[in-house]
Amino acid sequence: MSWKFFRRRERESSEKEINHAYRRGKREIVEVMKSRRDKFSQKFGELKGRYKALVDYCEFRGTVEEEIWTQWEPVPVSPNLGIPDTAETGGLDETGEVDQPVAPLDVNDYSIGRSMSGNFDLGD
Repeated sequence: MSWKFFRRRERESSEKEINHAYRRGKREIVEVMKSRRDKFSQKFGELKGRYKALVDYCEFRGTVEEEIWTQWEPVPVSPNLGIPDTAETGGLDETGEVDQPVAPLDVNDYSIGRSMSGNFDLGD
């Protein structure tokens, strides 16, 4: 009879130990989850703050840009401004491009003391 009693007590104590370990494991898991939640909340708060700052910056930049454009006066442009002389270039085609090919450059065009036109003076 004592063996049965001993076995039953041993089984009960092992069940208690298992239950205790299970509860202890649950507590550890809860602690880990709380720390992860806190870290996530902190990172999410930082991200939320950064997005808010970005939105504020974009809104502010848009108002400043609009203000700059409203302050500028229109610049008068002469109708013949920027049109090359067709006598020098050989004439423009319908797209506005010069219809003569450009002469290829050689190494001497980049020599020190000379310009491509040959009119460069170093002040000798």
